[in-house]
Formats: sequence, structure tokens, C-alpha cells
Amino acid sequence: MGCDVMTTAGYVFDEAWHAERARLGSLEAALDPGTIRHLSDLGVGPSWRCLEVGAGAGSIAWWLAERVAPGGSVLAVDLQTALLERLTHPGLEVRCHDIVAEALPTGDFDLVHTRWVLHWPAGRATAIGHMVEALRPGGLLLVEEPDFGSLFDALSDPLRSVVVAALNALEEISGGMDCRYGRRLYPDLAAAGLVDLCAEGRAHLIRGADDTSGAAWLRLTVEKVRDRLIDHGIDEPLMSDALATLDDPSFSAPSPLTLAVWGRRPT
Repeated sequence: MGCDVMTTAGYVFDEAWHAERARLGSLEAALDPGTIRHLSDLGVGPSWRCLEVGAGAGSIAWWLAERVAPGGSVLAVDLQTALLERLTHPGLEVRCHDIVAEALPTGDFDLVHTRWVLHWPAGRATAIGHMVEALRPGGLLLVEEPDFGSLFDALSDPLRSVVVAALNALEEISGGMDCRYGRRLYPDLAAAGLVDLCAEGRAHLIRGADDTSGAAWLRLTVEKVRDRLIDHGIDEPLMSDALATLDDPSFSAPSPLTLAVWGRRPT
């Protein structure tokens, strides 16, 4: 199935949207420190062959390419590659790829990593299988997925009502998104046959007016489905009040919980 078809089938955050780079940049700034800590602890280093699935705007793909030099390589795949193709690094290759519909090079990689990707497609078990098959025997798979339940509990109205409505809308549009998938990640990776499984949950503070904490990510995520929410009973004053909260420096709330699970393909 072609990338253009998949991009328009249930995933509303297309790269052509004027604010998508800012939305992804805010999410990267908030999540990258935790991801980099995991990757560093796993020992990623020179000469490793790495695969970054759902590479987004490419911050982790770039970090991996720097980390595995000299001698290493990084293949960054995504349904949309315009933002990735702006990156130029001798150790980085960019490829348009649908992780559910298409298998990956088999047995090639020392590390496969994906973040905040598997909660989107209904075919996540197939995607996990493709990633495990891409590992060499003994290779590492690190998957990080959100559980938005903690965010729902942390917010107060009117922001809570608007965020819940936005994520419900995204689940409806996508036909497969699971806002609480993070809590189901560990058993899914165990069922895929990985060994030496470990897991950790982490969260950070989303701070109003601080886009590096994810405030812009949350605001722009809501903005992308704004018209749909208005049509479903979220009026403009409520929407404006909710989004203004994210620009208020006195606001703070814990982010969605990110569950990181990692393990090895059996030798």
C-alpha cells in the first residue's frame, strides 16, 4: 500500500499542515531526553546498524546517526518523509515505509526503535512482528508508547474536557488508535517472543507557555481537530479558555505516561 494512501487514511497530522513541524518539535523536545537515556543505557555505539520506525521529524534518527559513527548506519522510515529528507547525514538513510503493510529487511539490525507510533494503527501486532523479524539474533527492540489515562486524570476543566474530546475524535478518525496502549505494550512484546524484557514508565511536567515541555504539542494536537470538536458540541468560548491554559505560565500538569519496553530477539 502506498505511503500517500496510508497518510490520508486515519492519520490527520500530515506534513503539509503549516503547524506540523512545530507540533512534532514540541513533542521531540519533551520526549527526547528520556529516549536518549534509554538508548545510551542500552549501549548504542559505533558500528551499530539501527532502524528508526516512524521517525517523525528525525531528532532521534539524527542522534543515532551521530552515535553509531564511525562505521554504523541508521535507516529512518515513516509514512511521511518530507521532514526527514531535509536531514543530511552520511550515516542516515530515509525511506517511505508502512510498518503494518510491509516487511522490513530481515535480520539486519542491531537495534530497532520506535516511539509513539504503535498506538495509532489497528495492526500493531503485525507491526511488532515486522520489527522483531528485522533484528539480527540477539538484537534489541526498544518501543515507547503513551498511556493518556494519566493525562486525563491530571487535567482540570475546561482543558480536560477539550483534550478528552480531541483524543476521542482522533480515535474515531483513525479507526485503530488506542489512547491507553502503553499499558498493553509489555504483554504484546512478550507475545512476540522477545527475551530479557525490561520496562519503565516515565512522565514529565507540561508547563504552560513552555513549548519544550510539550505545551505546543498538546495545543496544536487539539487545534488540528478543532472544527470537528466544534461540530460535536465544544463551543468556541470553551475551546479558547482551554487552549489559553496552555499559554499560562502558572499552569503545569504531568504528561501522558510513556511506557518504554525493551528486549532481545532470541539467538
